[in-house]
Amino acid sequence: MKHEISYSIINLDKPAGMTCREIDELVKNKFGCKKTGHTGTLDFNATGVLIVCCDETLKAMPLLIGMNKEYEGSIYLHKDVPLKLIRKTIKDKFTGIIIQIPPVKSRVARKSRKRNIYSFKK
Repeated sequence: MKHEISYSIINLDKPAGMTCREIDELVKNKFGCKKTGHTGTLDFNATGVLIVCCDETLKAMPLLIGMNKEYEGSIYLHKDVPLKLIRKTIKDKFTGIIIQIPPVKSRVARKSRKRNIYSFKK
């Protein structure tokens, strides 16, 4: 099995409360990989799919990092807000080009990066 895992890409459901680097280490230790790496960073408290590459598949990371991603989230408002205003605010402030900074616990450089938010769906 060790040989097969060296050519594996693993899709994991990252739990809240762990860094992506901790997930890499968990996979590395569990499967006896020499090296592991993830193809995008989720915040410490975020949950979701994390793609982890093992050994030989690390070479594919540049291709996987460049893929479009889809996120899902929830928002809780402190008071009633008309749906029309919510939709307008989302369109005006949360779509298009945004600037994103990796989380503090990330091992990547904390430099700002441009991201394009194509749409929000209800």
